Amino acid sequence: VTILAGHTITVGANAAAASITINSPTTANGLSVSTGVTLTLTGAITYVANATANAQTITLNGTGSISAASLTIPAPTSTGASLVTCAASATGSLTLSGSLSLTGNSTSTGATTVTGLTCTISAAGINITGGTNGTGVATLNSTTGTITTSNGITFAGTAANARLTTTGAGTINLTGTISSGGTTAINGNTTLVSTGTTTMNRTTTWGNLTISSGTLTLGAAQTVAGNWTNNSGSTALAGNFTVTMSGASKTIGGSALTPFYALTISNGATTTLNTSATLANNFTITGTSTNTSFTHASGIDLSI
Repeated sequence: VTILAGHTITVGANAAAASITINSPTTANGLSVSTGVTLTLTGAITYVANATANAQTITLNGTGSISAASLTIPAPTSTGASLVTCAASATGSLTLSGSLSLTGNSTSTGATTVTGLTCTISAAGINITGGTNGTGVATLNSTTGTITTSNGITFAGTAANARLTTTGAGTINLTGTISSGGTTAINGNTTLVSTGTTTMNRTTTWGNLTISSGTLTLGAAQTVAGNWTNNSGSTALAGNFTVTMSGASKTIGGSALTPFYALTISNGATTTLNTSATLANNFTITGTSTNTSFTHASGIDLSI
């Protein structure tokens, strides 16, 4: 199916197709999936690079959902935006068996944005490439929804313009590697759930961080503003980098001991150790201007 300029197609009943192409919009165009409806594609969703001042948009309404092989949004060449958006309070999903790829604008101000908000965005791999223009950014965003990837998140291009952002108590389910580069702005209530074999190659401040299975390898220092939970095992954490706890009234816990390399309790943080832990390197409390504390729960040990 090809959607021409000036046409917004509403999917009002369950439907199937091989693929969908959304042409450049001389007037606004796109696709709207109604609540309770599923659109199933055996192939890809492809945007033709937006060369106009108008928007090309896919909208998920209510519980409306799309499943496809992949989604590619190339860099616009003008001021118009290329969007995937979740309507207010919608709880639908975009599920991709392959990759989600979006590229920022290098010649003008048109942005590429996938806004999950309260919906679920799932892909085998996520590729975010920032353009060289300061306002034509590429952004993947979630509020209280869920972002899931089984093959990591890759940032490329201009780091400031390749963005992963969350603004609420959502969840990022991660297997694979988060690459260096790019820009992350993670809300203090967002939970990162590490599953399988996961590597963090960029310094990031997370809300809560949970290792649910497998091993999380740190290729850069990490800060956790919320709770740290290890439900995987006593070898669930690897990599010679510091974890910093920065939140008030937060915990280090879970069903298994965490083998930290180094642990810092930052100024103003109040952390309770609810599950025993080990440190291969230093334990640091950096409190200066604000009361800072580290509390052992009954019978819980920290071995340094």
